[in-house]
Amino acid sequence: MFSALARRLAPVLAVLFGMLAFSVSAEARRDDRFSSGFEVQLREHVQVRQRAQVRKKAYLRKQAQMRKKAYIRKKALAYHRAQKRIKAQRLAYAGVSRPAMAQVAAARSTGTVEARVDLQAQRMVVKVNGEVAHVWKVSTARRGFVTPRGVYGPQRMHVSYFSKKYYNSPMPYAIFFRGGYAVHGTNAVKALGAPASHGCIRLATGNARALFQLVKQVGARRARIVIS
Repeated sequence: MFSALARRLAPVLAVLFGMLAFSVSAEARRDDRFSSGFEVQLREHVQVRQRAQVRKKAYLRKQAQMRKKAYIRKKALAYHRAQKRIKAQRLAYAGVSRPAMAQVAAARSTGTVEARVDLQAQRMVVKVNGEVAHVWKVSTARRGFVTPRGVYGPQRMHVSYFSKKYYNSPMPYAIFFRGGYAVHGTNAVKALGAPASHGCIRLATGNARALFQLVKQVGARRARIVIS
C-alpha cells in the first residue's frame, strides 16, 4: 500500500521540488542583479568623489602658486625700491651731478676744462671756461701710497678699464694723466671725502662720466688736472 502511495506522490513531489528550485534560483538571480547594480552605483559615486578631490587639489595648488608668485613679485618690487633709494642716497652723498647742456656746449673745441684737486680737503673743483661748474668729493692716496702733485694733461682716456696692477679692479671713465695714475669712477662712494685709493683720484662713477664727457668735448690739449 505504501509503495503504491509513494508512486502516486512521486510526480507531485517532483513538481514541488522543481518549483522550489526554480524559485530559489530566481531569487538568487534577483539578488545578484541587485548586488551588481549597487556595486556599479557605489563605484560611480567613488569615482565622482575622487574626481572632485582631484579638482579641489588642483585648485588649491593653483591658488598656492598664485599667492607665491604674488609674494615674490611684492618682495622683488620692495627690493628694487630699496635699491633705488640706496642708490639715490649714495649719489646724493657723493654729490653726483651731470653736466648741464649749457656747460657741455660751452666746453666745445674752443673751451677749456680744469679739474683742480685739493688733497687736504679731498675735493675736486671743475671749471669750464674759468667758471666753477662742479664741486665733487674725491678719494686720493691713503697712507702708504702717493697721489702725485702737479699740473697734468690727459694722456689717454678709457670708458671702461680694469687695473692691471690691483686685482683687475674696475676703473670706469678713466682719464690717465701720469703713467698709471688716473682720475676714474668708483663704486666705493662711502669712502669719498677721505683718502682711500692706491694713488688714483676716485670719483663717483656719475661724476667721472661727467668729467670724461667734458674733457672729450674740449679735447685733451684744452684740459688740465691740477693736484695740490
